[in-house]
Amino acid sequence: MIPEKEERLALLLMCAVLIAIAGAHFVLSAADKHDFASQYTNTSQEGELVRYNGTVLSVSATKTGGHLIMDAGRVEISPKDKPVGVTEVVIFVSGGAALKADIDKGDNVSVVGTVSIYNGRREISVDKPADIAVFKSSGD
Repeated sequence: MIPEKEERLALLLMCAVLIAIAGAHFVLSAADKHDFASQYTNTSQEGELVRYNGTVLSVSATKTGGHLIMDAGRVEISPKDKPVGVTEVVIFVSGGAALKADIDKGDNVSVVGTVSIYNGRREISVDKPADIAVFKSSGD
């Protein structure tokens, strides 16, 4: 049985759509979250994908669940290179308790996560430990 012209066209279109979806998946899976995240500010909206660079002020593991909680801060600089304030944020790392041994107070971190509200306090929720880069302090 030889397919009709319309059937061949429909099959060709379905193949083209599958190839386009596979290509889009390949391209987007290679993209880094940092490319899509905006810089965190105190006005970042809940649910927004953000990146944050700061210095670790404290780090602890949760009592249950194996998660990590960090307090981090950074000095905000005005366009005239004058300090205008400090932005502090809680960073919650789901399943990241094992990272506690690798992160110390004073280390610089770069994280990508989603802004959320927990117990009335803003935080950045990080999905996986790979979304955190740690830069060890020099210990001066």
